[in-house]
Amino acid sequence: MMMLEENPHTSSRQRASELNIIHSSILRVLTENQMHPYKLESNNELAEDDFDIRILCLIS
Repeated sequence: MMMLEENPHTSSRQRASELNIIHSSILRVLTENQMHPYKLESNNELAEDDFDIRILCLIS
């Protein structure tokens, strides 16, 4: 857990490789400590006319 606190940006797979343990062990430890890995996703914001364009695509 101290390694996670020192650098929380290291992936769980990389952490498992550094410790020579299987990835699922890292995930289990995270779960037991009420933590979870996450992956940042970028989402596009819808514009006002996007709805109209989607409707046109559906009905054509």
